[in-house]
Amino acid sequence: MVDLHTHSTASDGTFTPAELVHAGLAADLSVLALTDHDTVGGIPEFLAAGEGASIVLVAGVEVSTRLHASPIHILGLFIDHHDSDLLALLRQIRANRRLRNRMMLRHLSGQGIELSMEEVEACADSTLICRSHIAQALVARGICDHPQAAFDRYLGRGKPAYCTLDLPMANHAIEAIHRAGGLAVWAHPTGLNKRQKSKLVRMAQQLKAMGLDGLEAYYPYYTAEQVIQVQESARKCGLLVSGGSDFHGGRSPGISLGVGKGNLHIPLSLYATLATAASRSD
Repeated sequence: MVDLHTHSTASDGTFTPAELVHAGLAADLSVLALTDHDTVGGIPEFLAAGEGASIVLVAGVEVSTRLHASPIHILGLFIDHHDSDLLALLRQIRANRRLRNRMMLRHLSGQGIELSMEEVEACADSTLICRSHIAQALVARGICDHPQAAFDRYLGRGKPAYCTLDLPMANHAIEAIHRAGGLAVWAHPTGLNKRQKSKLVRMAQQLKAMGLDGLEAYYPYYTAEQVIQVQESARKCGLLVSGGSDFHGGRSPGISLGVGKGNLHIPLSLYATLATAASRSD
């Protein structure tokens, strides 16, 4: 089994990078990538945990970007996690996240909810604070019953405490990933709103012109029709395909490494094709 999209405590997952490797071994995975949000801080521990083990580990990252006004995530796979340009880009995104977090807390204060950054940080296992951690702090305070309720009432797009995140343009992320020797893959390209195929293709074509290498065609939250839609879009645009579970440990209930909801079947040949393409780009 192959899983090229997972998260650890270095961003917003609940497994440490080493625990993620051990879980991958227990699940009998052949290939596992760590793709934390806007950080490669967990990669050294991740790679060290797999030394001598019967699993291929792929260094990766999930970069928050935008295409015009649309927020999109670009996965960098097979990256050099020491690359200075990539590290600089990720540092800037994390700084923008910190600013956004403070703004969201101010908006919550305007709603009569005085939540401190210390309370939010207490809900995080890493220095990268996301909306999910603010949601957990709202649950810990007893203001919301569960994290999704916090998004539905306060933190989701269009809700009272929502703030946009200042993101780099997608081409900047793609260029940084390429300079780091990696492949750039558009993560979950159908989006939360089930982007129509015609729009997906238009966006994919724009991103390919910027250097995009592939689309994430295997994803546990896709319907069977969406899998086919993304695969066909990749073929139409001349792009590679990738896939992964988007595993977050306890923060992704019902999602298991390698198999997602039980509906994820990523062929080993897919990894081989990606690895070959990455080696050619070096």
